[in-house]
Amino acid sequence: MKVIVKIILLVVFVLGSIQTRAQSVKGTLTLNNSNKIELSPENNSVVSLFRDFKMKKYAMQFHFKAYNVPKNIYGETVVLFNFITQIKKDGKLIKEIKREEPLPYFPGDMFLAPESFDFISILGSIDGNDTRNSKYLGTLPAGEYTIVLDIVPLGFEGNINPLEIYFALRKRPTR
Repeated sequence: MKVIVKIILLVVFVLGSIQTRAQSVKGTLTLNNSNKIELSPENNSVVSLFRDFKMKKYAMQFHFKAYNVPKNIYGETVVLFNFITQIKKDGKLIKEIKREEPLPYFPGDMFLAPESFDFISILGSIDGNDTRNSKYLGTLPAGEYTIVLDIVPLGFEGNINPLEIYFALRKRPTR
């Protein structure tokens, strides 16, 4: 009798762990249909870069599927995600920001605004130009930049492939 109880408990444990592992998400974050892309900015202006994103020259798309994720009380499949932004200049990490509050999303394809991440604000403050009279306000110093955007699911296994954006800037113009 003890053997049968042990077998039943083992089967319940194995089935329970399979169900837990089966709750997962898988997806990608892309820019113009690529998760690694090199941009060619026209100048060193952060505002121009922001405008290019807003005008959809660079379209950021988030796609994910959810597997065996329980539905909420309205019958919706919702997953919370942390949004993480990393900025590197000349290979050195300048700043990494993780949003304080996770954002809820439902499975499928959706376009994301650049404000979903914090890269524009980080780029805009790299030089520390915080005075209104600075002629370099909102511009980036010359260098090679890498922006890594990552979306991490909360409470589920799986991952979203991060987006890596690279661009190099020449010397800032003098006026």
